Amino acid sequence: LAELGIAENTVIMLTGDNGGDHDLSTGGLKGYKGFSHEGGVREPFIVRWPEKVKPGTRCDEMVIGVDLYPTMLDMANLNLKPEQHLDGVTLVPLLTGRSMSLSRDTLYWHYPHYHRTKPYGAIRHRDWKLIEFFEDGALELYNLESDPHEERNLATAQPEKAQELLKKLQVWRNSVDAQMMRPN
Repeated sequence: LAELGIAENTVIMLTGDNGGDHDLSTGGLKGYKGFSHEGGVREPFIVRWPEKVKPGTRCDEMVIGVDLYPTMLDMANLNLKPEQHLDGVTLVPLLTGRSMSLSRDTLYWHYPHYHRTKPYGAIRHRDWKLIEFFEDGALELYNLESDPHEERNLATAQPEKAQELLKKLQVWRNSVDAQMMRPN
């Protein structure tokens, strides 16, 4: 980019699609690529945007791949297209330091097929994460602030929280007309 003379006019974003490829590459988080646990969904995200992102800054706000499209539109000073990025939000306020948080406090995953794991849906609401496995309806509930490695399933100990998050997940799934797995 420097040789072409465009380094100062180019945004670089580095991330992955789904966790590390095996347990050794997830930083000790449970699961890996394709799984519902943090090792399968948590990714580093690095942005270089000259004159806009201060080098060396960090942000711990939760973001997701669907945020990239509205972010790129915003970076290019183009109108956002919410009808095309229903779940995504622009990250420009985070990147430029205008804000330290997003107005969104919930992320959703929908994985209704088999690939390394059983079909599942998941919701992350603030520090809480609920995973619903579609085959048998099993639930896993974690408080990621106190248990980032998802070692203690709290679904039985805190059934009210599990049901609260399950309801939110079901409402979201209905709102986006998510396709469910078909019985075998």
